[in-house]
Parts: sequence; structure tokens; C-alpha cells
Amino acid sequence: VSSYRQQAGKRKGSTMCGRFVIATPLVSIFEYFDIHDPRVEDHGPRFNVAPSTPILIVRDDGEARSLDTAQWGFTPAWAKTLDDGPRPINARSETVGTSKLFRRAYEQRRCLIPADGFYEWQARTGQRKQPYYIHRSDGTMLALGGIWETWYEGDDNEMTSTAIITTPANDRASELHHRMPLILEKQDWTEWLMGDNPEPLLRPAAEDTLTWHPVTTSVGNVRNDNPELIEPLNED
Repeated sequence: VSSYRQQAGKRKGSTMCGRFVIATPLVSIFEYFDIHDPRVEDHGPRFNVAPSTPILIVRDDGEARSLDTAQWGFTPAWAKTLDDGPRPINARSETVGTSKLFRRAYEQRRCLIPADGFYEWQARTGQRKQPYYIHRSDGTMLALGGIWETWYEGDDNEMTSTAIITTPANDRASELHHRMPLILEKQDWTEWLMGDNPEPLLRPAAEDTLTWHPVTTSVGNVRNDNPELIEPLNED
């Protein structure tokens, strides 16, 4: 196969979903995603989840759904070392099924990534980019479509990593950005996690799925992590 560095380098500019929020209590996540096998500790609410940090993933082995943690930044099983190339945080829906980097995980190791919402920065002519907090219009949690992989080094060293799949933005969301994360509805979760043909699910969210509001530029600093980050900006 091509080197990890060469494959990942082809995706420059494809990053979209790069910060998100997961503040729902862990027990509520168990209930919402029908988790029967929780394997995580409660680390409390996170209002500025950034790449290269552990995030929650929902998986299904055919018998029960589990809630696990994975490093956000994809490392393929065939990487020689953890430093062998970049760790992409997103995978494009148009190529995830054909990419040498993502194809095997897409075929065999799909997951859901719980989130309350995510951030996007809108470009403005002659002005600083404005961050927005984007969340479901009905107030429920988001289930982002992802893929995962476990990298092994010997018998004692392993790491599970994940990437969030992105799609073209729907018409309404395109005013903020040309791409959006893959958002899966409850009726599609089983097919995404266990089905043989997930391709029909690789589509933008319906126009009325999301709503958003401008927020403070403080979210741009990963050291800031507090509820004020998602509060509507006082534009006055």
C-alpha cells in the first residue's frame, strides 16, 4: 500500500468537523444510545473537544452496543509507528469507501460519535472568521457517523482511533461551510453499525435538522472549556 503519509497528505483542506461539545451526562448517553456494555469512565462535560484527544464512540458487535473511547485522529492498522504520517480527523463521504487509508474501516468498523453540537467558523470578507455553535433543532443529541481502527505494536501496546465522516453541506448549512459531519437518525443507527451497504446513508442531513447561533471567538483556544462557549453571542 502507499505510505500513510502520502495517503493522508491527499486530504489537505478536507477538514471540517474539528471541534465539538459533549456535555450530556454519561448515564443519559447510555440510555439514549441503548448501551448495554459501557466501558468508559465519566470525565464530565466537555465544551471544546479538540483533535488528538479521547472521544466517545458507540460500537455494536452484534450482541450489544458498547460505549468506548478512541483517540480522535485516525491511525490505520498498517502504520509502522504512531508517528508515521498525519492522523486525519475527518474522512470524506465521497471517498471513504475507496480510500486505501479508510476503506477497510468503513467496510468493517463503523461507529457513532455522541455529540451535543459542534462548532464551525464562517468566513467573512475583510473580517475575522465568526464561530457558530450548531446543534439539533429538536434539542436531542447528535449521532455523528464515524469509522474506527485499532493499531497494535506487539502484545502490550494498542490504540483505538477514529475519524468523523463528512458530507457536502445541505443548502441551508452551506451558508456557514461547504461541508458538514455525517448525521445519522435513530432509525439508521443499526444499519450504519451493522449493515452490509451503508452507502445510502452517506448523505447530508435534512434541511431542518440543525440550528445555530454565533458564539465567542474564545472557542478558538483549546484551553477554554466552559459552558459560556456555547452561549449565544451578544452582538451588541
